[in-house]
Amino acid sequence: MKLHHALALILLFMFQHSLRAAELDAVVGWADVRQLGVPITAQVNKVNSAAGSYVKAGDTMVSLSCGIYKARLLQQQALSAGLLPAVETALKEKELADDLFERTVLSEVEHRNAELLYIKAKSDYESSLAIVEQAKLQAGYCELKADSALLILKVHVMSGEVYSLESAKPVLVTVASGKMMLASSKQALPLEKVYSTGLPVKVAVAGKQYSGQIQSVNYLADNSVIINATFDAFDPKLLANNTAKIIVQ
Repeated sequence: MKLHHALALILLFMFQHSLRAAELDAVVGWADVRQLGVPITAQVNKVNSAAGSYVKAGDTMVSLSCGIYKARLLQQQALSAGLLPAVETALKEKELADDLFERTVLSEVEHRNAELLYIKAKSDYESSLAIVEQAKLQAGYCELKADSALLILKVHVMSGEVYSLESAKPVLVTVASGKMMLASSKQALPLEKVYSTGLPVKVAVAGKQYSGQIQSVNYLADNSVIINATFDAFDPKLLANNTAKIIVQ
C-alpha cells in the first residue's frame, strides 16, 4: 500500500509539473513595425503626421501632389467614353448581320466581318476601361492613409521633396501599432515546451497581466530562439521594460 501511495504521489507531482506555466523573461517593444510607401513617384505636398504622433484608421499621414495622375485619369475616362458609340454601332450592325445571315441574304464572309468589327470595337473599349482602372488606382495613392490605429515612429520625407520609386527603398513613414505591444524573449535550445504562432499567452509587466498570443518563433544560428508575443496593451512607458514575462500554460 505504501508503494502504491508513493507512486501516486510521484505521478501527481509529474502531472502538476507538466501543467505548470512556463515564465519566459522578456523585453517590451513596439508591435507591428512597418515601413510604408506608395507605388507612384510624386512631390510630397504635405506631411500631416510628425514622428511621435498617433493616428486613427483612415487618417492621412502624407499627401502627394498628384495633378498628373488625376489629369491622366480624366484623359483615360474621356477616351473610354469616346469608344462606347463605336461599340454600340458595331453591335447593331452585328445583330443586323445575324438576322440577314439567318435569312440567307448575307454571305458567310460578310457575316463574319460584322462579327469581327464588333469584337474589335468591344475589345478596344474594354481595354480602355482597364486603363481607367489603373489610372484610378494611381490617383488613389495620392494620400497615404492609416489602415488602423498607429504610432508614427519616423517620417522619411519632407514637404516639397520628390518621393521616387527609383530609390533603393522608397519609404514615406515607419509606423508601429497603436493598439498593442510586443514582448520578446530569447531562449536557449532545447525548449521544454513547444511554442507555435497563435498560441494564447499572458504577458506580465509592471504589475499587470495582459492577454496576448505568440506572433513568431525565430530560430537563430547560435542555437537559440526568439519568441515574440503581442499583447493587448499600449503604453509607451512600458517600452524597453526588461522585467516582463511571457507566461505560457
